[in-house]
Amino acid sequence: MTELTGAEALVAQPEREGVRHVFGVPGVQLDHVLDAFARSIEASISYITARHEQGAAHMAEAYARTTGRPRVCPVVPGILASSTRCPLATGYAYSSPMLVVAADIASTPAGR
Repeated sequence: MTELTGAEALVAQPEREGVRHVFGVPGVQLDHVLDAFARSIEASISYITARHEQGAAHMAEAYARTTGRPRVCPVVPGILASSTRCPLATGYAYSSPMLVVAADIASTPAGR
């Protein structure tokens, strides 16, 4: 069995679940994830870029609600990740199948 990086696993699982659209804003903490999307041979997932994390999460929620299919929204850590709270609450209220994944900084500079 080949070993997967966390980024590759984050791309492979939504593919298996039938996810075809991912909504997000590129950021340095997501570089490995975006590279994994680009490298994935079986990638049938479109990465749709928004201007703000809240907008990306609203896009994911609305798309999930209207299609009934799961949608993913990767975001960078910090205040921008907390911007997804309102779309997540809306998704919860409407039982929209969505997943928001917050990236993190590398462990070596953490706390500095």
